[in-house]
Amino acid sequence: MKTTIKILATLTVVLGFAMGAMAQSGHTDNANIAGKAIVLQAMDVTGVTDLDFGWVSPGLAKTINLENVATGGQVGEGTQTTGVFTVSAAPNSNVQVQFTTLPANLAYLTNDLPIGTYTAGYHTANPFSGGTTFTAATGTQVSVGNFPTNDISGSNGIYVFIGATVTPGATQAAGTYEANITLTATYN
Repeated sequence: MKTTIKILATLTVVLGFAMGAMAQSGHTDNANIAGKAIVLQAMDVTGVTDLDFGWVSPGLAKTINLENVATGGQVGEGTQTTGVFTVSAAPNSNVQVQFTTLPANLAYLTNDLPIGTYTAGYHTANPFSGGTTFTAATGTQVSVGNFPTNDISGSNGIYVFIGATVTPGATQAAGTYEANITLTATYN
């Protein structure tokens, strides 16, 4: 019986060590990954040059195209300029531009001067020559995919141009007519 007790005691001790060893031999491991993000250059839209028809004669339509060429009444008189914006964004990003305000009329006091037949385009250079044209309609989004690498005064950007036609009536009231044109750009 003494032998049986010794064997049981020895077996209990061995099993105790084995259980302890089994508890200690469990395998654990871990690893890390990084959480990352690249913040893009802030989007910036800047009005550079007003769309200015200069002098306009009653009853004679006048057009300014994207290349700053005026046709129609009183060509060469007064300041005549194509409208120009700059849009700054990160190179190689996807950017959408859209005119969110394109007025149907320029206004002076209670008088309206119809403006329409808008044309628009974008380019890496100013003037427009050789750029990409697009539909200039309120709310029409245009994708400038793979935004170019192009320095404009220390920022990466493009120029966006707008031209149009004004059509004064035969009895159009004299005055300085104005309305806002708004360009919006977003990352997409």
